[in-house]
Amino acid sequence: MERDFNREFIKVNRILGKQASIGPIPADQLGPWVAIVVLCYVITNGFFSLGLGWFFGTSFWLIVSWWILTGNQPHQFLDRWRNPPGTEWCNGNNIYVSPIPEQRPAWIRKRYGDAKVNIRLKPVQVPNQYGGKSTFMPFQNEVNVCCIAEIKKTIAKLQHCCWRKESLSISLCLDFALPDYTMFYTTVR
Repeated sequence: MERDFNREFIKVNRILGKQASIGPIPADQLGPWVAIVVLCYVITNGFFSLGLGWFFGTSFWLIVSWWILTGNQPHQFLDRWRNPPGTEWCNGNNIYVSPIPEQRPAWIRKRYGDAKVNIRLKPVQVPNQYGGKSTFMPFQNEVNVCCIAEIKKTIAKLQHCCWRKESLSISLCLDFALPDYTMFYTTVR
């Protein structure tokens, strides 16, 4: 019987693609952690004679800070203590209201006049699986983007975002992209 190599299973080593570690300590973190421990010992016990409590406390604090800032995917461990963002948000389907009063529809001008319009949507109540109700807040209430526009011509492309600010009327971010030249600047009106 002849062996068909195209139909055989391929054995793969499970360690391939894994990060090297010494126990629970990732190998790329070992050097900085040793340097942090030595530095903490020199500072807490060598210079200030604060004792072992301060040494262990500052060592732990700096090692955890270093791991959060430079570690490989620390969010997988840290997300166990907090809900991920976006679980209590929903899309409110907000209508577009022009920041220029003359370009607003008649019914909006009649209701708001020429004043600055900032529509606040009501929270959405949805029944949940436990018999109660969950409240979802429309994310448009927290976002300050007024509108996004893009104009394309033969050799240039103009993109801009209008932002609502409490103290300013409109802030424009302009991005010009020409064939061999890119320019970015911000103007405030």
